[in-house]
Amino acid sequence: MEPGNIERVTCDQQTFHTHYFPDHFCKNQRAMKKLVVLTIILIHGFYSKAQQFQLVQSLDIPSGYTGKSLHWLDMNHDGELDIIVQATDEFDYCVFLIYKNENKTLALADTIETGIQNAVFSFTDINMDGMVDVVLSGDADEGPLTTALISNGDFSFSLLDEPLLPISGSVIKFADLNQNGVKELMISGTNTDGLFFSIFELQEDGWVLANDSIKVLASFIEVHDFNQDGTNDLFISGQLENTSSYHAILINDQSINFTEEIPIPDIYEVSPYLADLNYDGIFDVIMAGVNDNNEGIIHALISEADSFAIKEITLLDFIPKNIFVADLDSDGQVDIQVQGEDQAATPVNKIILTTESTELLESNNLITQRFCDFDYNEVLDLL
Repeated sequence: MEPGNIERVTCDQQTFHTHYFPDHFCKNQRAMKKLVVLTIILIHGFYSKAQQFQLVQSLDIPSGYTGKSLHWLDMNHDGELDIIVQATDEFDYCVFLIYKNENKTLALADTIETGIQNAVFSFTDINMDGMVDVVLSGDADEGPLTTALISNGDFSFSLLDEPLLPISGSVIKFADLNQNGVKELMISGTNTDGLFFSIFELQEDGWVLANDSIKVLASFIEVHDFNQDGTNDLFISGQLENTSSYHAILINDQSINFTEEIPIPDIYEVSPYLADLNYDGIFDVIMAGVNDNNEGIIHALISEADSFAIKEITLLDFIPKNIFVADLDSDGQVDIQVQGEDQAATPVNKIILTTESTELLESNNLITQRFCDFDYNEVLDLL
């Protein structure tokens, strides 16, 4: 595949079962003007036969933009998944390119300029009108801020007149943490006082600090009811004030106060994913990272009765950057897909089956990828 465009290909189909995890936030990637998009329908044995694939569409990203990340979303509630490409312009301002899906054909619908640099973002319905909005945190010309692009329902957005908060973070997340039907805003970053992890709740006079007792600089925030008490808990991965790595499940007391369950030691540069590895109905935390010897590893925090246990899944022959977990060969077992690079900085994009056999995916000129069922036919596609 040539770099510099968006492509979709397809192959013979086979039913699969997967949990689709919310997208993560903007990260620095190698500068690149275009993205490659694949629609891949996995079969038993995956794509070992090249003739199983067929190119169905190729799209150019407009000149002057550098692709960073991409995301599946139904932007207009027509039952078809559209695509948002997060990019930067020549001045490193965050830009969103929105591709409309009409009868499984993608076309650029709008380009949204934000005026924000170093942006992280999250998709949520912040004004509860049934449409997907974009909350951004970063540096504007007037200083750090967290604000929102409000969906107009027609693939266009309007930037708020006033920001949500006069601070920016390195990661943001929305979830209902006190069972009142309204999502709280979690934001983590650094300021003049050091690291912060703050939780804000929406009140009549705006977003008010509800908790800032967790002293960690988070890289990832994941939300799940880990102890099955009806209240969302947190998994946080990041670093402490002494720069040591920190990864732990935090149990919510239903009032936005948290108790550390189990910290996970001896794994660094973590990329996490939630999936039910032991089929008990509770999501486990699967983490790709490196150990003290700078070897690639995959660990998991597995639910067991009323507690969790740390399990080493496998050593890797490359350094992982991103992880995805699903039943990728329709055998009823959970498989793992890992993207990263080897010691020579050569890209690696590998699927590790439950049988411990492996299959390689496309990795040349790859910036980022997302799995989803693009055409709702119960077959896995890859963007």
